[in-house]
Amino acid sequence: MYHGSTKHIEFALNDGAVTWEGLARNVEYLDIRDDMRQFLGNWYARRRFLREESDSSDSSDSSDSEEDETFSPVETPILDPDTS
Repeated sequence: MYHGSTKHIEFALNDGAVTWEGLARNVEYLDIRDDMRQFLGNWYARRRFLREESDSSDSSDSSDSEEDETFSPVETPILDPDTS
């Protein structure tokens, strides 16, 4: 699952079949290579950017703010591809 193409993992993440938090914890626990960590970091950053764009275009809806507070990237360290 963690080796080779990330196309299926990305589809499962986008579809909601698996969670980013669960995958990140598995990658850390299994000590998977850096390219999978980089993929997960990039996917999270894209999702966060899209969520922030969506929130700024519809500032009257505050229901997403509670979801944002449930996970902090500090809890599950993933290498930031821009700084590594």
